[in-house]
Amino acid sequence: MHAWARGWHGMTFVVVVATLLLQFGLVIQGQSVLDETQVPPIGTRLWRLVSYFTIQSNLLVAVAAATLFRNPERDGSVWRVVRIDAVLGITLTGLVHFLLLRPILDLQGLNALADTGLHLVVPVMPLIGWLLFGPRPQLTAATVLRSLLWPVTWLVYTLIVGAVTDWYP
Repeated sequence: MHAWARGWHGMTFVVVVATLLLQFGLVIQGQSVLDETQVPPIGTRLWRLVSYFTIQSNLLVAVAAATLFRNPERDGSVWRVVRIDAVLGITLTGLVHFLLLRPILDLQGLNALADTGLHLVVPVMPLIGWLLFGPRPQLTAATVLRSLLWPVTWLVYTLIVGAVTDWYP
């Protein structure tokens, strides 16, 4: 079973990293700026890229997948928070994108490929991995509370940055 788990988590890591690198390359080139009529400066594009919940949740998936590839039975208090945030964050990313954003997008070529990877393919992979292979350690109230730190911090950051810059990820 460990070989299957390692294989799945390794494949998840490869897919998420390849997709993140593709998106990064597109942002560097000035593509994938969504509704912008003018391409913002490179610093602004990179700052905005890492401000997206999608990118942050994909990065958490990459960390979790790499860790589980190395040790499919990984556990610990900090690890449990990372794993919960990765699985729930990316699942939320996929659901919001599929239900609310996908219908209004008209992306082509590599932009469509990166978008599909970040918002549809990657979100399914950690969830399947978690369901099939775990690890699913017992959740405590303290773990759940600690796992709220990242999404709440992201929301507060987003609201403050949006109020100051009139740009919301």
